[in-house]
Amino acid sequence: MNFNLTILRLKIMFYLLLGKIRKNRPQIEFPNHRKIKRVVIFFPIDEDLFRLSLYSFRKFDFHKNNIDYYFVINQSFQNIINLNGINLFFVNYKKNKMTFCNLEQQAYLIDNGSDVIIDLNNTDSSEVTLNISTLTFTPVNWNIPQIITLFSEDDYIIDGTQTTSITASVNNSSDPDYVSLTSQTVSVVTYDNEIAGAIVTVLDNLTSEDGDTGYFEILLTAQPTNDVTINLSSSNILEGKLIDTSVTFTPSNWNIPQIITVEGVDWPSLSVGTRLMIGDAVLELSEPTAPCSKIGKSFDKGAFSRIDHDLEVGWSRWSASVIDEGHVEVGSQIIII
Repeated sequence: MNFNLTILRLKIMFYLLLGKIRKNRPQIEFPNHRKIKRVVIFFPIDEDLFRLSLYSFRKFDFHKNNIDYYFVINQSFQNIINLNGINLFFVNYKKNKMTFCNLEQQAYLIDNGSDVIIDLNNTDSSEVTLNISTLTFTPVNWNIPQIITLFSEDDYIIDGTQTTSITASVNNSSDPDYVSLTSQTVSVVTYDNEIAGAIVTVLDNLTSEDGDTGYFEILLTAQPTNDVTINLSSSNILEGKLIDTSVTFTPSNWNIPQIITVEGVDWPSLSVGTRLMIGDAVLELSEPTAPCSKIGKSFDKGAFSRIDHDLEVGWSRWSASVIDEGHVEVGSQIIII
């Protein structure tokens, strides 16, 4: 400290003789029912008394019990004090009124460390998330509602309506009067918007009998919990046949398009003895059918001879014998056996 210790000791002896001060170290006692974290000490505005008070704290342990000490001192004494490790707040005195030189320090002392911190715990962040994880109430805003915003998460899983619990609990570093409060829980309901389905997109819908191929792709609309197998069929295997007759999606590849190839059938490749399955029935091609004049009116200019196998290979009708009887109807699948 920047003052003459000899003069100070003489003043101390003088005040001791007058009985204005006692020769005791400062004793600070706290109530046992509260955990004290902060102590504010206001010093006298009289310079002599200020120096005496400050001198009495020269051997005080400011680190005991993990308590923070704050000295509130007349600003006019700022140049005569030199304390390290002590929180110094300076004030002005005018007409018996004290004002803090720093308003932030004033606000800090007023709240007296009594903030209440609320921790928010979410049981399932895959369904809902929060915009904040903690709330802080102070002596200034304690009665002002704080809004928590919830966001639903689109998980692409068909899991139905889900209920998530949000728990609010008082953080242990909060005002001691609030720490023992019981946690409170609210339930949040998330409605599922996923529907089981498949999306088919045509990439190339043209094939030909010379071997040209067409393509389309399939993917699912939502993530399944188990494998999903989709069977594929052609309504006219004599014109277009599938390279694959099924496609399987798993929970890991459900949203990856699967490419399906359709190959044009070379009609002239059909020959006597070729077997076809139509519906449940099995047929065997016997011979190309000769054109009939009775259907001539169905052709342009009556040119029915253009379906003559000898004249136009691949354009004729075929006669077939039934190998296995079965049910056949319009739209039955045709498969070359």
